[in-house]
Parts: sequence; structure tokens; C-alpha cells
Amino acid sequence: MEILKAVERAVFEHAMLHDGDRVLIGASGGKDSLALSAVLVMLASRGRSIQLGAAYVQGGHASKPQDDQLERIASIYEGLGIRFDVLKGESLNGQPDCYRCSSMRRKALMHHAAQHGYNKIALGHHLDDILTSALMNLVLRGQAGAMKPVREYPRFGFTLIRPLAYVPEESIRRFVASRGWLAMPCSCGKGTSGDRADFRQRLEALTNGSLKAKRALYKGLSAGISSC
Repeated sequence: MEILKAVERAVFEHAMLHDGDRVLIGASGGKDSLALSAVLVMLASRGRSIQLGAAYVQGGHASKPQDDQLERIASIYEGLGIRFDVLKGESLNGQPDCYRCSSMRRKALMHHAAQHGYNKIALGHHLDDILTSALMNLVLRGQAGAMKPVREYPRFGFTLIRPLAYVPEESIRRFVASRGWLAMPCSCGKGTSGDRADFRQRLEALTNGSLKAKRALYKGLSAGISSC
């Protein structure tokens, strides 16, 4: 399976998982975190001695999801055999800001991880997410910064991992569709418009949609840049 092979490669090359790890998945209800969750279950079934949990963070700029949406996502996690928790995050006022929103959600996940003994937090950022963020940093901020597959937080006793770092978005879309899962879309307008959507289109134009070109770009951008 294409997506599983890419995740296994990322996990191996970056030593993301070890026996005994307790992994908290940042579950947005979207296709990316659903695919991530399913693949981590597959890895566990292949002999990885890891424990999995998932948490959805309410708040930020997104409107509160409908009860049936959360029930549908909770049902998927129940089928995967993963504990699913709903966390109360901070509501953010003013102009939608992806950085503030993601920081708030990460803070809530970190607090939950510390409370429940998780030593790894897994986020569903994929190859296209990482490249888009890197291009935005270069063009809009003049900074060479990108999301790293692994980021250590030694003061807090856990590590943030991105097992989908080598997986293109299209592979995730096909995988979730093959499962018949209806993902929960982001209810914040920033998810489908604004700078991020614009740079996502620029990435496709730059690489002509080629996975080989995207992986080459990733390799080049990953050399000597700061992490986030």
C-alpha cells in the first residue's frame, strides 16, 4: 500500500516510533488525521508495541461542529480501536489566523499528553502541507523555515512527530475514499481561501503536480532550515 510504505520510510529514517511509545494523535476529523490514525494502527498490528489515543480540540476560529459530525468521527475511532477524546480549546476572536489557531490546538494537545502520559504527539501534516508552509515562509517572511518530521520538546517530556511527511495529499485522499469515510471539513474560511490556498496552487504550478519534483523540493528545503 502506497501510503503505508511512505509512512514506514519516514518512521524508519527519522526514528519516530519506539516500543513502549504512547502516541496521542491530533484528530481534526479531516482526511489527514483519519489516514494517519489508520496507518498507525497498521504499524501497531505489524509488531510495533505502541499505544494510541486521539484527541479533537474544539475552539479556535472554527465554528463548533455538529453533534452528528463528532459522533461520526468518534465512531470511526471506535472502529479503529483508538480512544477518542474531545478537548476544550480557547476560542479566538478577530481576524482568522492559522498560526494562532494551530498554536492553541497544539497547546491543548500538549496539556492532554502531559496529563495522560503520552510521550509522542502525532500530527497529520503531509508532504504538500510541509512544502506549502516552507514556500510561504520563504516568500512572505524571507525565512527558511519548515515543519520537521520530528521535533523534540525535552522540557515537557514528549516528541512531536509527522509520520505523513513523505505522503502526498492525493494519496491520502484516495486512501480515505477507499475506506468510505466522510471526513469533517474545517469550518474556518482560511482552510479554503487566503494565502495558504494560494500557495498550495503555486506549489502545484511549480512542480507540475509531480511527486518526484515535490520530493526533490522537500529534500532541498530540508537542508539547513529551522524547524517549526
